[in-house]
Amino acid sequence: MMKRVLSLVLSILIAGMMLLPASAASKPLGKELKNIDTLGTTEMISFGLTSSEAYSEDSWAADSLTEKQIEDVGDIKHGVSLIGVTGLERPIAGIADGIYTSGNTGGAQLNGKKANGAGSWYTKLGTHYNVKGETGKDDSIYFSLLTYNFGKQMYIDSVAFSTSNGSNANGYPQAGDLYVSDDGVNWTLVGSWDRAAKRMAGGDYVPVTNMPADTLGKAALTTNAFAVGVNAQYVRFAFTLAAGISEPAGDYESYANPESKSVAVREIAVFGGAAKAAETTKAPETTKAPETTKAPETTKAPETTKAPTTTPATADTMVTLTLVVMAAAVCMTAALRKRNAK
Repeated sequence: MMKRVLSLVLSILIAGMMLLPASAASKPLGKELKNIDTLGTTEMISFGLTSSEAYSEDSWAADSLTEKQIEDVGDIKHGVSLIGVTGLERPIAGIADGIYTSGNTGGAQLNGKKANGAGSWYTKLGTHYNVKGETGKDDSIYFSLLTYNFGKQMYIDSVAFSTSNGSNANGYPQAGDLYVSDDGVNWTLVGSWDRAAKRMAGGDYVPVTNMPADTLGKAALTTNAFAVGVNAQYVRFAFTLAAGISEPAGDYESYANPESKSVAVREIAVFGGAAKAAETTKAPETTKAPETTKAPETTKAPETTKAPTTTPATADTMVTLTLVVMAAAVCMTAALRKRNAK
């Protein structure tokens, strides 16, 4: 009896596992980035960055790049690099060409090859990376990593995703984490975006109202932007959920959906400028020592009244006294003589 029960439970578990998608997307790790409707700066510092020259005109072949080309495409020595790529639908330079309103404009050809203006690449379903690009780790949850290298530390004001779909933002990876680094080795998690969660909750991100025209002079259609506000040399987008218009098709409003083997972005833009100096923290003011209380002044003893000072006799007074004494002496002498004569 026990064996039958165990066998039944095992059968149910296996059947349940077979119903799960081959590769389910992961939730981002970071705290949600602040969605902004106005860019603080409209200087696109990601425009014109260098990239690998690897490309195959056989654009629909998912494994069209050689191992050496894949390694070069993912090398962060370039201004723009991709980890988790098996093929490129368009040259990687299309990710940083400043064209985010049209992917198939006749005047936007690059070297006569596929239309410029959209970054599109192929990934291998089921292969995951951590932020360092390592596979098979406990934190390997990302199916692709897109990295910008600015060559020196810059101020990263905000990042934005643009699409040419006009009324929606289905054309960019719907969820992921944003990291920054100063050496390309140690990465700091800044935050995440998760449009899938927003939509599952009945909401959506608000679009930017002051997105500048692209390098074709066209106005942006739909752009979602997020505040960053840090200094960094490298910015890495780590994707957990592909675009809603990618292959295989899906609504991409659930983490149970399979990851896409192809990823399409109109353009991911980074806005900012020169690195900002770190604000120095003022040293706390030292508390002045309390003033010591002065000892009360001792009461002075009353001054004794001085005896009046005698005025010294002058020379005239002395002469007068001498004459008086002499006169008295003469008189006494005369009186004595008179008495004796009798």
